[in-house]
Amino acid sequence: MKFKLKYFGLLISLLLISINVSAKETPYYTNHNGVEMNEIEYNNVLKINGSEALDNITQEMFDEYKEFYSYPNLKIETASNDYQIMPYSQTHETTYKKLKISTITSQTSSKMIVVRLEWKAVPNVKSYDVMGVRLYNTSFQSSISNLMLFDGNNKSISGSKQFLNGYGASIKIPSDCSTILLQQSFKVAPGGRVYASYQHAVKSISLADSTNFSISTNGLGSVFAFGNNNLFDKMAGVDIDI
Repeated sequence: MKFKLKYFGLLISLLLISINVSAKETPYYTNHNGVEMNEIEYNNVLKINGSEALDNITQEMFDEYKEFYSYPNLKIETASNDYQIMPYSQTHETTYKKLKISTITSQTSSKMIVVRLEWKAVPNVKSYDVMGVRLYNTSFQSSISNLMLFDGNNKSISGSKQFLNGYGASIKIPSDCSTILLQQSFKVAPGGRVYASYQHAVKSISLADSTNFSISTNGLGSVFAFGNNNLFDKMAGVDIDI
């Protein structure tokens, strides 16, 4: 009798395990880093980050903003500008880049901010560029996630500095890349304003030169006050209410 009860209990356990395994949701999409997403998460990641960044998001990045990615009724507001930049070279060729900032709202108290810089043509000068933000009447609610895509491959930043009112990352532009897409994401408290800036080095500079900055209202793009502002192209910035 004890044997039959034990055998019956084993069968029940195996049945429950089988049911649990079968009940586990099959991922709608899995990216190159093994990040599994259901359909809502996939659509939100795509909507927020774009198709180029979808496959490069890490598990850490996904988990940091999961409350936004999993929310079915996201509200996204964007401010962007196209800038025509005359390169500092003897060819005098015109290049184009686009800087965009977005705020994403879900059911949480925090707002997600995404800053995106796209080069429409590869720059002639490939040195240390700087990308970052200044906060006004708000505060960081998370660390900053950097997604630096060169030819579709994510590279690490070269250095960074964070202040109570802002953040900047130094980005080494590879000499052999053909496409450049850079993105920074973070969470902030609602209210106030976020300013974003991307500064392209007009000649070869050192990492120390690129990180020699403070965050200032009067800085380049209303963000960066460098030790030597003339090392950069002085591109205007973008900003958005949160």
